[in-house]
Amino acid sequence: MIELYSKAEIEKIKTACQIVSDVLKYIVSMVKPGVITYDLEIAAREKVKELGGIPAFLNYQPPFSKKKYPAALCVSVNDEVVHGIPSKAKKLKEGDLVSLDFGAIRDGYAGDAAVTVGVGEVSQQNKNLMEATKKALDEAILACKPENSIYDIAKSIETVAKEYGFGVVCDYGGHGIGRHSHEDPFVANCTGVVVPKMNAQLKPGMVLALEPMFTTGDGKVYKANDGWTIKTKAKYACHYEHTVAIGEEGPVVLTEW
Repeated sequence: MIELYSKAEIEKIKTACQIVSDVLKYIVSMVKPGVITYDLEIAAREKVKELGGIPAFLNYQPPFSKKKYPAALCVSVNDEVVHGIPSKAKKLKEGDLVSLDFGAIRDGYAGDAAVTVGVGEVSQQNKNLMEATKKALDEAILACKPENSIYDIAKSIETVAKEYGFGVVCDYGGHGIGRHSHEDPFVANCTGVVVPKMNAQLKPGMVLALEPMFTTGDGKVYKANDGWTIKTKAKYACHYEHTVAIGEEGPVVLTEW
């Protein structure tokens, strides 16, 4: 069932989203060559506690997983698309692309966002990849208006991928969010995906986490041996995400980075 939230409830979701935004901004400021990804994890845990939130991902078992996620932050580097686990053995280096995905809970409501940043100077191809994925998110947000459908969101993302010539990840996508970190509907990044509620009409009160994922390859992905990290056979992937409420007049973006 797709939840419809009241304006008061959306304000509570917005409060959680502000915590997410502040944590991500803090973590982004730490990204540089030589940083250990587990240090980003510790910083995220400390910052969310300071801001009065609870890390949404830590020990969380979403509907699509057989095991709990062992960290508060997802740090996905280069060919890791999403759900990369921070590690004491993983050090960022010049030219890397790193996706930072964080969720927080406050007063029983969740927020979620992700941003990809370059470590030092990155290649022109990767600058284009980030530009394309960010544009796809912007277009997906514009599609979040009453009487459009989940299909329209997927179409907007897919169109940008084709425009830039990048692969779009179809096996993973966005989702509803509110009282839980993952709710109905699944928000596909591709129109050809057969999923429930693809043609569901967008209505005021719906809250969606939109998350386009592009790669420098064909968009096909696989799960790594850790049981969590989603990887591409291409060299690089990119991922952006915002939590967005459907308002009477159109989209209301609840997160920022």
